Amino acid sequence: MPKLSKKVLFERVGGLSRPSKMPGYSFSISALNCITGGRLVNKPGSVCEGCYALKGRYAFPNVQAAANRRHGIYDTSKSWRDDMVAAIRATGDDVFRVFDGGDLQSVKMLRDWCAVAEQLPAVRFWLPTKEYGFVKAFLKLGGVVPQNMVIRISQPMVDDLTPHKLTQHEGVAGSGVTKGTGWTCPSPNQENQCKACRKCWDRGEKFIIYRWH
Repeated sequence: MPKLSKKVLFERVGGLSRPSKMPGYSFSISALNCITGGRLVNKPGSVCEGCYALKGRYAFPNVQAAANRRHGIYDTSKSWRDDMVAAIRATGDDVFRVFDGGDLQSVKMLRDWCAVAEQLPAVRFWLPTKEYGFVKAFLKLGGVVPQNMVIRISQPMVDDLTPHKLTQHEGVAGSGVTKGTGWTCPSPNQENQCKACRKCWDRGEKFIIYRWH
């Protein structure tokens, strides 16, 4: 069987996104489909107020179309896990972010991403989420976060830097946003880029602080 090209592998999952700030590729669906984020976006003082994934490049019709295409393929494909493994392997990268836009839609989606990570032990996965209920249900059902993945729980309100109780579980960490000092993410001081930093992908980094943007 002939080896499939990177282009074809990407097409099978609806394409992968590549945020300029971060190293490597990512996966996104439309932030319009966020469940918790959809409630927070109009709440003053929430981290979703003025959501970055609903403006700028993310609002371009072609970008929204790509996000919806990925979501549609996920919902209908019977080979999504294997196709995503092949697509990420084809990137040659050692880090991958799940959701630079959008969020978990179900426990099944979380389970599927964990299954993808398990098949790519050389790649570190960072999955930020505000869907605490799905994470809690996944763990309660016996789900295990792969050693090469961190599920990073995002606090809903700006300046709330109290780690969520779910971060007590192995493989689950936290993050918060503040308008003040005390932030950890170095990107504001380095051209708004990760550069050499990989803290977000480090499951041993139990809480990361971002500056409000």
